[in-house]
Amino acid sequence: MGARGGKSEFERRFDEEVGRRVTELRKQQGFSGVEFARALKILPAQLYAYEIGITRLSPMRLRMIAGRCGVDVGSLIPKLKLLNLADRKKW
Repeated sequence: MGARGGKSEFERRFDEEVGRRVTELRKQQGFSGVEFARALKILPAQLYAYEIGITRLSPMRLRMIAGRCGVDVGSLIPKLKLLNLADRKKW
């Protein structure tokens, strides 16, 4: 963890990339944020927090999103080599 219990730079970038992929997938499926949140039975504010990377998606929530969109969960998870692994030591 980073200073004061916050996310490390690696964790922040990882969560942002997952969120970006969720947003992209949602838009490809033709959902507005409100519609997608409703379909997932979460509040739109929670979806927004996921999409911008403030809140980390749990494995169960990732499965729900992937299932709702008919994709593999792996498509939502970035390859570690796409992120700067220099922060790996901070895990």
